[in-house]
Amino acid sequence: MPRTMAAIAVGLLLSGVWAKCTDKKPLTFQNVAMGEIEDKAATNAGFQTRWWSGAHFGFTAYRASNGNSLAVYYDDFNKPEEAKRFLDWKADKAFKVLSKSTKRDVDDKPIEYRVELVPDSDRSDVEVVWVVGVAVHWIHARTLDYALVLEKLYRNWVPRY
Repeated sequence: MPRTMAAIAVGLLLSGVWAKCTDKKPLTFQNVAMGEIEDKAATNAGFQTRWWSGAHFGFTAYRASNGNSLAVYYDDFNKPEEAKRFLDWKADKAFKVLSKSTKRDVDDKPIEYRVELVPDSDRSDVEVVWVVGVAVHWIHARTLDYALVLEKLYRNWVPRY
């Protein structure tokens, strides 16, 4: 019975049928655009993603079932230290850091860094940024609740490194 319940929960999570948000309605996401950007501020700060001369990122834009827009940005750096430095740079320049965490393996070595932040002083948006190895991902959203729901779903969609 526990395995059946777990399988149902995972199936619902992956299908986007169930998601917890502040208004208690199911929240689903539709991919509305994909593309690439160069983050000029990051490039000017000296960042360079793998295979690019600057801080170049792919993105996927989503429309939530409640009408809100969210975006996921992603790319790889040449070294894990550079990816971590990018996360720290985003946190340092943010208006407010809401949380910061590090996951560690059994040998106490860091395997993932994560930060939730308010990027601008107008407090109109939030970002959830995580680094695993050389890979950087971040979600830009209107509210932390929606960013967290998309993060949970997105991490199940994207293969682990």
